[in-house]
Amino acid sequence: MALYRDIKTGAVISSDSLIGGDWVLVDTANSAATDMTVAELKSTLEDMGVDYERGLKKSELVTLYEASREL
Repeated sequence: MALYRDIKTGAVISSDSLIGGDWVLVDTANSAATDMTVAELKSTLEDMGVDYERGLKKSELVTLYEASREL
């Protein structure tokens, strides 16, 4: 399953199918995790099945996101 990010809205979804148009693979998107909003980070972590504390700061979410991608 791959994660895709809409380049216009920033929405992140997971899909088993290849998606085109405004959707890019999260791993190959031009923007880094630090460019994502807190909402985008939380949504991405949830799509990845990663549990996190709701009160985390953005920097902590970025660290968790990057660590989770390496697993």
